[in-house]
Amino acid sequence: MHRLFNLSFVYGTVSLAMLSASMHAGADGLLDIKPYVAATATYDDNLFRVSGADEAQAVLGTDVMSDTVRRADVGIDADWKISRQHLLLALNLNRSRFNR
Repeated sequence: MHRLFNLSFVYGTVSLAMLSASMHAGADGLLDIKPYVAATATYDDNLFRVSGADEAQAVLGTDVMSDTVRRADVGIDADWKISRQHLLLALNLNRSRFNR
């Protein structure tokens, strides 16, 4: 039996909503800024899709087949509307941590 769990938590909509801003950028433009923060945890009990511990030992050199990945994201999306044009900016920083 294969188990894969994925838990996601997005904090940007509530905690950073007050930081979200629509500002006038000069006489023509409107600047829309949306910061966000997210955290994800994923567990996989058969990461390499081997048939069992014996095959894992033969192929990988260990009988450990599972791993948990924790990921944190922080970023900002910006949209600057100038006349009929849009300048889009998407910045994202993330860090992934693995148990093994």
